[in-house]
Amino acid sequence: MRTTSWWLDIKSLLSNPAFMCISCGYTCVCFVLGSLSWFAIDLIQSALNAINDDPSAWRNYNIPIVVGASTCLAGIFGVLSGAKLGRYLRRWVPAADAYVCSASLFICAPFLFFALVSPSWNFYVCIALVFIVEFLLCITWALVTDMTMGVVIPTRRSTASALQMVMSHALGDAISPAIVGRIAVALTDLHSLETQYLGLQRALFLTAFVCALGGFLFLIVTLYLVKAKNDVHRAIQASQHDMVAVISGHEIEVPATPSPTHNEVFT
Repeated sequence: MRTTSWWLDIKSLLSNPAFMCISCGYTCVCFVLGSLSWFAIDLIQSALNAINDDPSAWRNYNIPIVVGASTCLAGIFGVLSGAKLGRYLRRWVPAADAYVCSASLFICAPFLFFALVSPSWNFYVCIALVFIVEFLLCITWALVTDMTMGVVIPTRRSTASALQMVMSHALGDAISPAIVGRIAVALTDLHSLETQYLGLQRALFLTAFVCALGGFLFLIVTLYLVKAKNDVHRAIQASQHDMVAVISGHEIEVPATPSPTHNEVFT
């Protein structure tokens, strides 16, 4: 296993269906999170203003603090839960990581829809739904990293991480506020508090469809994940067993060094 050129790495990654579906699914997650992080507080504020017919009604609630705290907690519990759940289910289902990501996004989509319409019903119900949505989205984070490293050979993993990062941010959380904001402006009458809320709400409905799309992409990952991991494992095993030492201009086969046992490591 040798290091190849950057261009060859890119071509190999683009032709890797498991990696591409994982990256596209994660891009959908970033798209939704980017939109919510930018507009969730504005949506709740505009809903409270419309209900009370007062542009300053939102000041009676600590919306930024409450939403920020729920986001932090959802992120912490989501990442930990995703990692734990994936590790537990992997004992019986080899593609458990992809199934967990897919299920979390499919479940998230209806919760996201109700979170977008709930500000006009009850502020506290909305906050609870926002927490659930972000918790379900964050479940995918640790699993995406694990799957990405598993389907790419070691010499291309840094390039894979860079490519995935560019995709997920450029096409995800970087562009989603612009798209949602553009739609909201087109649907909003600045002279009406109600249309300000409804315009932003309808623009954010796009994120529910993107969330479902992400779930579908992770479902496709299940078709390729096990085979891709096995291919990478075989490539690593082959490189370990075919190591060659060059001594005085002659190539001599060198057996792979066995991994140390648990007792040897700590003695």
